[in-house]
Amino acid sequence: MPAPTAPTSIQHYVWRKLSAAKWEDAWWDRLAGVRDRLAITELAGAKTIRLEAFALSKAQADRLRVAFGGSVGVQKAPRAVSAEVRAPLRVRDKLVVVAGERERAAWAKTPGARPALVIPAGMAFGTGDHATTSTCLRFLADVSDELAGEPWELLDLGCGSGILAIAARMLGARRAEAGDFDPHAVRTAKENVRLNGVTG
Repeated sequence: MPAPTAPTSIQHYVWRKLSAAKWEDAWWDRLAGVRDRLAITELAGAKTIRLEAFALSKAQADRLRVAFGGSVGVQKAPRAVSAEVRAPLRVRDKLVVVAGERERAAWAKTPGARPALVIPAGMAFGTGDHATTSTCLRFLADVSDELAGEPWELLDLGCGSGILAIAARMLGARRAEAGDFDPHAVRTAKENVRLNGVTG
């Protein structure tokens, strides 16, 4: 009897290209077919932008390469987050992101404990471990210091787990709005709002 084969995963591709920054608006139109998977990054100190279209089939990526140049590569699978190894993420002296209720309870017992935001460790996104998210959390902590005593609000489009909107409310935003087109992300964000007892 032959050994069972491992399930195959769908392989996604990414198309990349550098372009002059002056053509940014034109690229949004040219790449309208993949706009929902398109990232345009302005390179610091340069008059250049990086175009990246993600989650493409091989045929889609090759069509973009033929039409516009650039390069095609295999998109790496997102890294799973392990519940056993995730340490609390400290956000300046304002906040800490923990993996669950047990960690929040333990953290609350430490002297001078900061408020703890719970984002379950089993999630594969939006836990604060990614450099972009942790940088945004630090930015929010800095903004909350600068705007102490003044009303401020946050809009988080493409909110994923809702971590930034929840953190904003915990850091003093009078209101935070968050939205995502992925129904799973919306359900997860709502659950995380409930889990953290955040309103507004």
